[in-house]
Order: sequence, then structure tokens, then C-alpha cells
Amino acid sequence: MKQSAFGLNHFKDKVSEYVGTLNGLVNDFLTLLALFAFNTVLIPILFLYLGAKGFKLVWQMKPSDLVERTKKA
Repeated sequence: MKQSAFGLNHFKDKVSEYVGTLNGLVNDFLTLLALFAFNTVLIPILFLYLGAKGFKLVWQMKPSDLVERTKKA
């Protein structure tokens, strides 16, 4: 009886260890997913937005105005 109780406690400890490891892996995966989204979506959008603002600041026109002028010419 004692041996089976020891085996169950050992099994329970192992399962708890696996659950803790899995929780850590899920947290790491979510962190990587957030970084991937940041690098592939937010940074390019920010770059394009700031590029358009800088273009307008330097040349005093919108990039779309330049495209329309080029199409007419």
C-alpha cells in the first residue's frame, strides 16, 4: 500500500512538473507571437507613416499629388 501511495505521489509530482513546463512554453510562445506581430505589422506601418509625414514636410506636398502629377506628364 505504501509503495503504491509513493508511486502516485511521484506521478503527481511529475505531472505537476510537466504542467509547469508547458505553462512556461506557452508564455514563451505568446511572447514570440507578439514580437512577430510587432516586427511584421507595426514597425512597417510606422515606417510608412513617418515616411509620408517626412515627405510632406520636406517637399510640401503629399506623395499622392506627386503620383498624379507624374501620371499627367
